[in-house]
Amino acid sequence: MLVVEWLDGISEGYSDLLPSWWFEKEGGHASLTHDVLGPKGGAYGVLGAR
Repeated sequence: MLVVEWLDGISEGYSDLLPSWWFEKEGGHASLTHDVLGPKGGAYGVLGAR
């Protein structure tokens, strides 16, 4: 798992949790979901489209 920790702006304190399988093959996906941890311990699901 790749963790992206945001350090400034409106995303400061949030961490995106990106599954490692996203990076196993070259190319893109139509849409993916991943988890985000908030600064107060909250967990959120996020849908990302390419």
